[in-house]
Amino acid sequence: MSRRHSTGQIILTDFFSGILATLPMTLLMLAANKAIPTRKPDPLPPEEVTVNLTKKAQVEPLLSDTQKKKLSLFNHFFYGGFIAVPIGLITAHATARQSVKRGVGYGLLVWLSNYLGLLPSLNLYPPATREPARMNGIMIASHLLWGGSLGWLSNRLHRAIAGSG
Repeated sequence: MSRRHSTGQIILTDFFSGILATLPMTLLMLAANKAIPTRKPDPLPPEEVTVNLTKKAQVEPLLSDTQKKKLSLFNHFFYGGFIAVPIGLITAHATARQSVKRGVGYGLLVWLSNYLGLLPSLNLYPPATREPARMNGIMIASHLLWGGSLGWLSNRLHRAIAGSG
């Protein structure tokens, strides 16, 4: 027997799904960035965004490199949860396969809107059009993985909460 979700359950389920989906995304970003031969790995966008945020808040000089890295991870996982909240609208009542496909599309939408819109407009990160192709490739692939993982997780958790799967 299926029961209705409360708005709070829907939001928390998708937020939690986004946090979980950020783990494989982050691991792919780190591995791909380190795998590029003959160069030192570039700082990844979550780290650069965090440094730019701390500079704007005028707290950057107060933080050690370790604190900046920890804050970067926290920010990345928190944002992964936050931006995931709408996913239940397109995955909660779909099949698992449909949810993965819709999640992949959502992941691409998140990359496009953030790296061509939000982050450059806030002066937190340069637009993707000014980034090397390898970094765009890493970021697009990691957002596709995040979206697919998110779609599947959201769908499974919504079904578990509803008692139908």
